[in-house]
Parts: sequence; C-alpha cells; structure tokens
Amino acid sequence: MSTVFGKRKKVKLVVPEEPTPAPAVVPPDAKEPSPFVNGHKKPAGLRVDRLPPHSEDMERGVLGCVLLSPNEALALCIQKFPDGKAEFYDLRHQVIYDTLVGMYLNQQPVDVVTLYEKLKQGQWLEAVGGIAYLNEIQDKTPSAANFAYYADVVHDKHLLRKMLAVFTAATDQIYNHRDGVDVLLDGVEVEVLAVRRAKSTKQTAIKSVINGAIGRIEAKFNSKGALSGLSTGFPDLDYYTDGLVAGELIVPAAFPGDGKTSLVMNFAEHIVLNLKLPVAVFSLEMTSESLGIRLLCSVAKVNLKDVSRGKLTEADFPKLTSAAARLSESGLHLVEDCDSISRIVAESRRLKQEHDIKLIVVDYLQLVTGGGRGQDANREQEVSGAAAALKRLAKELNVPVLAPSQLTDDGKLRESRAIGQHADGVWKLEPEEEQEGDRDVVDAVKLRIVKNRNGPRGVCVNLTFLKTFTRFESAARVDTEEISKGEPPPE
Repeated sequence: MSTVFGKRKKVKLVVPEEPTPAPAVVPPDAKEPSPFVNGHKKPAGLRVDRLPPHSEDMERGVLGCVLLSPNEALALCIQKFPDGKAEFYDLRHQVIYDTLVGMYLNQQPVDVVTLYEKLKQGQWLEAVGGIAYLNEIQDKTPSAANFAYYADVVHDKHLLRKMLAVFTAATDQIYNHRDGVDVLLDGVEVEVLAVRRAKSTKQTAIKSVINGAIGRIEAKFNSKGALSGLSTGFPDLDYYTDGLVAGELIVPAAFPGDGKTSLVMNFAEHIVLNLKLPVAVFSLEMTSESLGIRLLCSVAKVNLKDVSRGKLTEADFPKLTSAAARLSESGLHLVEDCDSISRIVAESRRLKQEHDIKLIVVDYLQLVTGGGRGQDANREQEVSGAAAALKRLAKELNVPVLAPSQLTDDGKLRESRAIGQHADGVWKLEPEEEQEGDRDVVDAVKLRIVKNRNGPRGVCVNLTFLKTFTRFESAARVDTEEISKGEPPPE
C-alpha cells in the first residue's frame, strides 16, 4: 500500500524484493550477443533500478533517540546535520525531523504526543503514517545511547547521495562538455571537495578549547619568547609576526618584478636548509628547472645573470656544487603543472602524509584556477574561492601556507577584498623610491605588515634585495663586497 505524500511523490512503505527473472530461452542456433559496439567495449552504464544510498532503520533510530532524549539529541542533530532535513532520505522522516527542530527552536515540549499534535495541525499526520508510525519509531528505539552511531550513518548516507548527484551531473557534462576537459575536471573536483568538507566538519567543546589555549600560553611562557611558528630567517619579521604560524594563510604582495617569488623562496630555503624541515612549493609561474637555477644562485650567492650568459668563473663552480649538495639532500619538494586548487589540495595532502611537510608555498595566488563556482564566476570570485580553499588547507594540514599576490597600479592587492577576507597576514614589499647606488643590483626595500593576526599592523621591516642573487637580506646584514660583482643589464 502506498500513501500519497502531498503532491511531490509517492512514498513506498514496503519495498518488495526484486523478483528473480526467469532464464531466457535461447534458440540453439542463436549467436551470443557481442560485448562490443562499433569495435568498442560496451560501457557498464549506470544502474537505474537502484535506490540512492540510505538507511531507513538508522533514520528511524535518530528520530527515536530524539523522542527519547529531545534536548540532547536535537542539539547534536543540528550540529551533525548541516543540510537539515535533507540529511534524511525518506520524505516522511524529513517532515518529522523538520517539525521536531522547529518545536525545539521555539522552546516547545517535544515528545510523541506533542509531535502528533503538531503534525496534525500542519495536516502532515496522515502523510507520515499517522500515530501508529510515530509510536513505531519510538517503540523500536531501545535507548538514546547509540544516537551518535545512528547519526553518523545517516550523515554518511546523505554524503553518498550528494556524491552520486555530483557524479551523475558530471556524467551528463562529459557527454555535453564544451569548455574543455580541464574546466570540467576543475568543476567536478571543487564539488567533490565541498562534499569532503561537509564530512570533515567537527565541533569542539569549549572546555577542550580553553584547556588547549592555557597549554599554549604556558608553553609560550616556558619557552621564554620562542616563536610559535616557523622562523622566516628574518629576525625583525619574526619578532612582529611570531613566525609562520601553522594553520594560517600569509599573502606577501608586490608589483611584478619586485621580488615576491624571491622572498617566499628565501623563507623556504631557510626552513629546509637551516631548520631541516620539509617544504612543498607549487610553482605556477616558473618551471621547476628555472626555479632550481634561482635556488642554486641564491644559496651559492652566484650572479644569476652570469649563469644565464654562461660567464661563470672558476670560483663559482665550488659554490654551486656545495649549494647543489645541500639542496639535493633537503626536504624541498617542487611541484609544477598543478595550478587548479583541487590538484593543489590533493597533492598537498599526499605530501603531508608521505613527507610531513611543514610549509606550503603557492606561487602565486592569481594563477590558481578552479576556485569559482560555475562557469559564470568572475575573477574576484575565482580568487576568493582559491584563497578560501588555501586557508582551509592550512587549517586542515596544520601548516602555514604562503601565497604571494600581485599588486595593482595603485598599490592595492588585486582582488584585495577577496584576499584580505581570508588571509591571516598580508605583507607588502615596497622598494624605496630615493636611494643611492645602482638599483639594478641592490634595492632597499620595506616589508610593510598590512594585516597581522599575531601582532601589530602597519609596522615595516627593512630589507635589502640583492637582485644579482635573487635574494633578500636583513638591512643591517648587507655586505657590500658580496654584491659588488653584479653587472647591470644593458639598456
């Protein structure tokens, strides 16, 4: 027997088992059907005779626990079920759950009698099976002790249905795609990541949070001012920012050619060579080979332009060899051809699992694709989505993420609102306008801390950019003899 559920669809109260089909009668001279069509193997195809993933028993278990212990169970339900009534597959259960939540939020008493009256007032009682079904839900739930298990199963089944919807839509797009495979892949990966985030959502008791905070405060006191994060190699910068703090997104910003890549690579060099910690660098602009040459010149302090022109001296080779040995044995992982946010996230997870990376560098933010929602997403939405995803990645892997960004002609961050909303720190490289010496060799630079979760804003750190080595140094440490070899490029 079926009950008409409003005007939406019929809900089957009993799902009969599929009858076993009788064996087909095949004439003796008939040929076995070919598994190939036009020379290609037939696709397995989608089963259209199966119901989406769900568990009616577990859904009834959740609702039964709510009726047995409404205040505790409903509070946890609201946390565990971010999609509300859609977490339930059975339409009867959707209405019952939605009604129970409404009663709870309106501070009305919740039990099987008050639920019966509420459904009756809304003219839903008959559609959900009447008082008999409500009693059945309550009577078949032995206690509320297993509520967490029931809720987890219901939520997982809901996520499986969401995945099924994503892949079903993707199947249709595969047959009708117009924007290229990369666009399709990025879109599907973003949707899958959204499902994953729904699975990883967690709630933390305030007692646990406070205990952890007290522990960190005590550790900070006992460490006598030691950094909470990774040292950047620049003491003044570490003093103002507490280092590169795990879980934070830091955005160093500069005009093109002013050294944003060099700066973040200097940070990476210091961490892998001096702190002996593994780092992942996603090079979206430069090839790994080009970045490798810059790294060698920076560590060895060999003129990059001399290398590109083949004008090395005998004294340069031992320095390059020593730098190569140090970098080869380090935990630096260079990744190229990985510009979509979904691929960056997936590869970062792999590197974290296999190598326990302590820092992620994505060079640079405006080159990351796949952060927008749908084909109509504008550039700001694209960058905002990428920045938000990198922030989530930093929290998930508990590592700092450095994502350099370009400045516009007026000195503002490109897509500034979108980036500033998600970044924990924004640092701007500002070359000095009036300075003595050859600016093709050395630049006096201020690193202005525009946004800072862990300290003051608006302060500046004085740096010197050694252009011949693509290397930054603290201003007080500059050795003029080291940079005298630089040769200005011809005009």
